[in-house]
Amino acid sequence: MSKIALIQLISDQAMPNLLPILALTPARLLHLTSERTVPRAARIVEAAAKAGILTPHETIRLGRMPSIAETQREVGRAAEVAGRDGLRPVLNFTGGTKLMSIGAHAAARAGGFPSFYVDTAEHFFEDGCTAPGLLDLFDGDLSFARLTGRLNLDVIVVANGHRAISAGKDWRPLVPAARWLLEHPEEEELIHAGIHGRHGLCPNGAEPRTAAGWVKLLDAAFDLPPALGAALAALGMVRFDSSGRGALPDRTRAELHALDTGERLPAFRERYFAAVSPFQEIIGFLSGGWWELILADAAYRSGRFADLRWSAHVIQQSGSSLEEDLVGLDGVEAACISCKRGRGRQRLLVHLEEFQ
Repeated sequence: MSKIALIQLISDQAMPNLLPILALTPARLLHLTSERTVPRAARIVEAAAKAGILTPHETIRLGRMPSIAETQREVGRAAEVAGRDGLRPVLNFTGGTKLMSIGAHAAARAGGFPSFYVDTAEHFFEDGCTAPGLLDLFDGDLSFARLTGRLNLDVIVVANGHRAISAGKDWRPLVPAARWLLEHPEEEELIHAGIHGRHGLCPNGAEPRTAAGWVKLLDAAFDLPPALGAALAALGMVRFDSSGRGALPDRTRAELHALDTGERLPAFRERYFAAVSPFQEIIGFLSGGWWELILADAAYRSGRFADLRWSAHVIQQSGSSLEEDLVGLDGVEAACISCKRGRGRQRLLVHLEEFQ
């Protein structure tokens, strides 16, 4: 098979430009952009490199509002240069504006080289019918089947402009406890009240704001059914006090006492977060976070999702991060599942604003 020069129109959607690179592993990339989509072209190249495809690339910057004629001319030139260098041009006209797509398709037809459209909904590379030979370039299969194993969440988040995504946490050890809470709704309600109720550990969700406040909370107890308590105690998430009631683990008690001396200690914020995070995790789990584990387990067992991650952090270019309850690979797209607890007149629609 001859070496390929992949010519692509770049728009705001990343996947139609990334998938052909993963499928064809071209010898050269030529990205045609408008003024607005130059950064997107760079992200596509970064994502391809993340997937292990290091390809020489060139960005051809068109005018602010590329016309049919301008796009046709630049695509034709790119294909001509590729041909002179011994490469076989092939066009992906999925991106860009409609006028750019028309011009690019016309250039492929006039130049006699193959073209295609990326149908992400149907998981198919559609032949643009500008020249024969496209099926041979895809080794006889225009479906996305060849992409299995080449795509993961690390690649997708980079293509969409983020720095990285963390590996997340292992949900499997917590599934038995989560299932117990699912199957005992009345007990789950009592546990929730014992944590967030009026006389609970954290009334109305108000957690302590100081190290001393957390130390005080370590000495508070709440009702915990024996079967659930035993499962959580085995994981080090709870302990039992002298009366047999449940209590938060106290393995960071000494650190909290040390932090109570003041905020001028070296690395105070980092140490404080490390000391209280075990408590926040168990409180979150017992007050609704268990539902995330139920869905994680169901999503995993369904066989539909690949690269499934629980409590993963998507790291922005600025360095800040956003935690996702559950994220996985659904075909060639990232699927995000967010879990919220509400009751009575509480409105959950506001949480939809979290989805970007």
